[in-house]
Amino acid sequence: MDVGVVSYPLSALLWNGVFLILGGIGALFTRTHFNIRWFAAAILLFNLNVALVLDFFGLNAALLDLTGNPELQFNWVGKILALIVSLTILAFGLVDRREAGITFKQAKGAHIGWIAFAILCIIDIVIALMIETPPFDGEAIAYQLTMPSIEEELFYRGILLFCLIKAFGAGPRIAAANFGWAALIGSLMFGAVHSLFWAGGEPVFAIEIFLITGSLGLLLTWLRLNTGSILAAVLLHSVINTVWRLI
Repeated sequence: MDVGVVSYPLSALLWNGVFLILGGIGALFTRTHFNIRWFAAAILLFNLNVALVLDFFGLNAALLDLTGNPELQFNWVGKILALIVSLTILAFGLVDRREAGITFKQAKGAHIGWIAFAILCIIDIVIALMIETPPFDGEAIAYQLTMPSIEEELFYRGILLFCLIKAFGAGPRIAAANFGWAALIGSLMFGAVHSLFWAGGEPVFAIEIFLITGSLGLLLTWLRLNTGSILAAVLLHSVINTVWRLI
């Protein structure tokens, strides 16, 4: 969907508005144990991640200059910077690594998630075989295989979800995972940043993209919560981003 020239700073304001509305609704339903400090931390970290990925600080050009300005199609610098900051947050213990799912250790009952993972991979391969796609170069495959899955899962299903769970609680046990307001808000925000923009002087909402990315966010969040680790989510995200480009 062509939305025209996008203003990312104004888009970020839209995303913050959505985040605050969702947080307000979640607080009403979880007011007995709602923690506003952790919710504020979630919003702060969300904005930092967005600012780094979308180059609000103007660092991309400076860093590309240092590497000789290679001709790149994709936002390697923004993603790598965001990844470095996420790893720094974990390294300094600002977010508990294990509680955030940054571990290879699998939770009890994780076999359910891995069975779902295998089924979803097969479905993705079948769909890829059914559609015709243009050839993709090495950079496109390398980027899609690594950057979106590693950076986004580490942040959205790791750090951000950790903060939201601290703010709203883990939620009830649903389909072999504790799925509450934290999981729902994180998933909806994942959909919003891929589908809601300020473009051409007005807000533009791509409902079809929101349904796809929001549903994917829910699925990846469920995998993370069921397995207790972001590992399955990272791998599935990579498979979804690359299989149709390779087959």
